[in-house]
Amino acid sequence: AVNYPFVEINGQQVMVRPDNTFAGEIELPKPGQNKIVVTGRDASGSTQQISIVVVKLITFPDIQTHWAKREIEFLATLGYVKGSNEAGLFLPDQTIQRSEMASLIVLAKSFPVGSYQQSSFRDIMENHWAINYIETGYKFGLLKGYPDHWFRPNSYLNRAEASAVIVRFSDIPLLAPDQPPALDVSVGHWAAKDIYTFQRNGLMPALWKGQNRFYPQVPISRAEFVAALARTPQMNRAIAQLINRNPEFEVIVDNYGQQKVVDQDSLAKQRDLLENRARDEKTYDQYSQQGHFVQAKVTPEEVRPGTSLFITAVGWRKLSQVIATVPNDEVVALKYNPETDRFEGYWKIPNIDHIYGNYTIKIKAIDTKQEVYRTESNKFAIVAIPEMMVPQEAELEEKSGVIEIPGSAGIVFVEYAAGGELDRTTISSIQKAPIKEAAPIKTNTVELNAVVTRAEFAEFLVDIAKIRKSSRIKFVANDIPINHPNAAAINACLVRGYMKLDDQKRFKPEDPVSRAFVSVALTRALKITVPNKLAQNPFADVSKSYWAAGQIYTVTKLGWMQPLAKNKFEPATNLNVSMLNDIKQRIKK
Repeated sequence: AVNYPFVEINGQQVMVRPDNTFAGEIELPKPGQNKIVVTGRDASGSTQQISIVVVKLITFPDIQTHWAKREIEFLATLGYVKGSNEAGLFLPDQTIQRSEMASLIVLAKSFPVGSYQQSSFRDIMENHWAINYIETGYKFGLLKGYPDHWFRPNSYLNRAEASAVIVRFSDIPLLAPDQPPALDVSVGHWAAKDIYTFQRNGLMPALWKGQNRFYPQVPISRAEFVAALARTPQMNRAIAQLINRNPEFEVIVDNYGQQKVVDQDSLAKQRDLLENRARDEKTYDQYSQQGHFVQAKVTPEEVRPGTSLFITAVGWRKLSQVIATVPNDEVVALKYNPETDRFEGYWKIPNIDHIYGNYTIKIKAIDTKQEVYRTESNKFAIVAIPEMMVPQEAELEEKSGVIEIPGSAGIVFVEYAAGGELDRTTISSIQKAPIKEAAPIKTNTVELNAVVTRAEFAEFLVDIAKIRKSSRIKFVANDIPINHPNAAAINACLVRGYMKLDDQKRFKPEDPVSRAFVSVALTRALKITVPNKLAQNPFADVSKSYWAAGQIYTVTKLGWMQPLAKNKFEPATNLNVSMLNDIKQRIKK
């Protein structure tokens, strides 16, 4: 502060040191843009001011090292996404429900959210928390449901559905693929045009780059959905406005969203960097290391020798060249991709043993003014165990007692295991167990009054929920051997929480099922939202405090089950075959 013994930062006076430097700490008052004005005043009273705009980003403790950190912070600061629990976490790798997607996408589109008492979808009750967002998105053509007017609000959004929603959000014309968009997406797939348009317009999250498969049925995570949304033209414009690329302002991104230490020296350096661009390479390195100018990302974070690592880099300034130095000191020139507005490239990892370990990629970027910036990528590991993801829609093929999964690279993913946990095992360790044909549910007129057992009801739930039964089971229950005729259906229901074991881990397959239990299992299997509290008793024999009152109210309101007598549901009555057939027909209608 030469010749300026008095300095103020946003009106707050700070001390000028004997060496003419000063420092001050200020609170950034709000998320988004905050203007900081530094005023120097000499002994005569004349003043000089410089100002910068600091962007305070909303952040979350669990995304600090996440690959989608910046996209999440941008959309959170813009007010489109929020934390997922009271602890203030974002839970980036948690799957996103369709109802949650509806609220996020409608808010991001800035549609006027109406107030609705009735839904266009059969499974959205008038008191559902997202009814206004779902109806608004549906009325504007942004959201669509399933056949027969189902929305499935509690179902997890999969990649195919997400691509369709993001493309509609972007107002991009659909492109017709002349060949399959991916190995697991045929030209005739219902979302083939959406997925192809999604890919061609650079909307895919960086984590998906370099994959030959699209995995359309795999649930999308919160981070992946936000990353795709951030790549749409509308969000690009909103983010550009947020970080204020107007050249009259200097932009400093506050990585932690809390506070920023401002001193005269750093302000002068920022002005030089952003206006005069006359600093040396060392100064640029210092700031680019903080992620202000260049960022780099590699995926996946675990790879094996002989496979490829995808490298991507982006800069806040227009870059002309990006060079990556990989662990064996090879140099990889990244190429600019106009669809993603990023520099991208691959490194084929040598197939040698001694390369195992943890690494980063060193990045050197040169802008259009021939100024140089350096940074490093996130950490990744080269491991001996191959990375694997089995698509949900891949069919299991049995040959000579060996299970093969397309694209599995020698590893089988066992979908159901003891306790409902997912387990991995090699093909050679899996033994083929003889599976008998499942016992059919009784349908002849003589047996229509026969009681439906828990085993038979499990088969019914698997059928109406349209879930796949595992052909390889390691454990079901203490009273269900793995070659039980209904073992696969029972296991599928247990893993998904439709039915449960008792304290001794017994299923009791021959026990009957009550009508109250059936109402609970139906809402679980079809993922129907159930009211927590009822204003009045749903039936004369079912109080509003009854343990299954909400489920009974829901299934009768949907027309799936009917009272057996006037204003009486008879919840303790066991289900018979005639009742089960009636329920099946009503659900289909």
